Amino acid sequence: GFWDGDLKQKLAEIKQRNKQITVSLVPQHDAIEKWDGGLMDVLEHVDFLILSEVEAKGIAKYHDKVGQSLFEYVANFFHDNCPNTYVVITLGSNGCCLCHNGVITQFATIKKNVVDPTGAGDAFAAGFVFGFVKYMSEVEESTRTITSDALKMSLLWGCATGSNCVMVRGASVPSGKGTIYQTLQECR
Repeated sequence: GFWDGDLKQKLAEIKQRNKQITVSLVPQHDAIEKWDGGLMDVLEHVDFLILSEVEAKGIAKYHDKVGQSLFEYVANFFHDNCPNTYVVITLGSNGCCLCHNGVITQFATIKKNVVDPTGAGDAFAAGFVFGFVKYMSEVEESTRTITSDALKMSLLWGCATGSNCVMVRGASVPSGKGTIYQTLQECR
């Protein structure tokens, strides 16, 4: 029910009430592969858009023959359409990248033995948001801006939780805090 203009209106109201709020959106795969569900219309109110590689290609209408790498093309596409949104693209066992202002600004990779990839994207998104909130809560209120350190920490948390998710069979088996912290230490 949100896609008929209600989501954009709700996000605008939320942002108007609290200028410090951060909005993340994980739109998920379009099963009919039309990729035209009104996403671009709401992105002016979204700080972080978290996509899989397949979702990024579909939304941006990327085809391998466009003459640019996926990352260059997607970075430019989203910059042209929603320059204030940070776009995070998950790349499976190759980690992730972050596009903003037409530039690929961060990469992160944590290699683990894949047992079952089910739920890795959702785990990544949860870890990314947790890492961002954790980082922002640890800095002084007057300096709470999105910095490269905040982004790096968010990407690492996302990769750590996504990586730990794929090491067990079944998406309903959450990793313990200790396991995630151990994975974070391995990548620093």
